[in-house]
Amino acid sequence: EVEDYSDAEMVEQTFNNLFPNFSPWGGWARIVYRFRPNGDNPDECIMEAMLLAPWPEGEPKPPAAKLRMLDRDEPWVTAEELGTLARIFDQDCGNVPDTDMYRTFNMGIGLVLVVSRGQAPAACEFFNAHGENAWQIGEIVKGAREVQIL
Repeated sequence: EVEDYSDAEMVEQTFNNLFPNFSPWGGWARIVYRFRPNGDNPDECIMEAMLLAPWPEGEPKPPAAKLRMLDRDEPWVTAEELGTLARIFDQDCGNVPDTDMYRTFNMGIGLVLVVSRGQAPAACEFFNAHGENAWQIGEIVKGAREVQIL
């Protein structure tokens, strides 16, 4: 099976971000992250970790995996179905302050459109009228070049 992969795929695991919040790992890994909104709450998102793999043509597919939700502070290793991968997720996510998580991930927001202050209500109205769930999430102000999470 190793012969099926290039040297780059075996040595380097790349992490891709595809619009809007879909992040497959490259190479031989079958890990996919997806971040999506938690309802209408702009302060939270749902992070999904999936293992996706091609299925042999002509073979019957197994039933879909059961969804497993972890609480905000619950370690990944409680999801035994992830096996060793759960320890890696705990290592990657452990001891990372919320402010750093907000800087790294867009927390399920998806597309962010920056418009002039006076155009924000009209922009939200337009997108909501066309089936999108749009809301104002903040403003850009002159200041100390820092992000404040309220």
